[in-house]
Amino acid sequence: FRKLKEVAIDIQADTTVFIGANNSGKTSAMTALRYFLKFNGNTFSIYDFTISNHSKIKEIGKRLEEETDETPEARDLSLWKEILPSLDLWFEVGDDDLQYVSHLLPTLEWTGGVLGIRLQYEPKDIAEFYSAYKIAHTHVEELKSKAKEGFNAYLFPKDMLDFLKQNLQKYFVMRFYMLDPAKK
Repeated sequence: FRKLKEVAIDIQADTTVFIGANNSGKTSAMTALRYFLKFNGNTFSIYDFTISNHSKIKEIGKRLEEETDETPEARDLSLWKEILPSLDLWFEVGDDDLQYVSHLLPTLEWTGGVLGIRLQYEPKDIAEFYSAYKIAHTHVEELKSKAKEGFNAYLFPKDMLDFLKQNLQKYFVMRFYMLDPAKK
């Protein structure tokens, strides 16, 4: 999320204070908590994806542009694994708290202890998302091929990052996954 690649925060029962130099990620950490936990309805933008991953997002688009029927790109989240903003929440659940988390239990055999959930901002339907990008990109390429020599106008989208600047909310959604406490 933004400049944060991996951060662990141990939230205390009474008060947790973030202290650090300017531009060290305090605001980004608080914004991530608000966005993931939807305290004020803020929505993600492409600028919430870590900037060092922007080139990886463009590369995914480039791979889609170059794919053929013989070499299709994966229609799963494998290309996005290290790119998607996510938040892992771990809870210590005692016997008195089971009623609060019963709908989140990983198995019926779970007897208490640590419970983990990953919130991840990801494509709703990756096949639909990829298809929409390919259609938009193909349209741009057709316009470029018909343009007169020296034509130098901005055509949308110039790449996958550009496409997501305007379409992120349309194709991405928050999902949650149960985490294995043994792998914490």
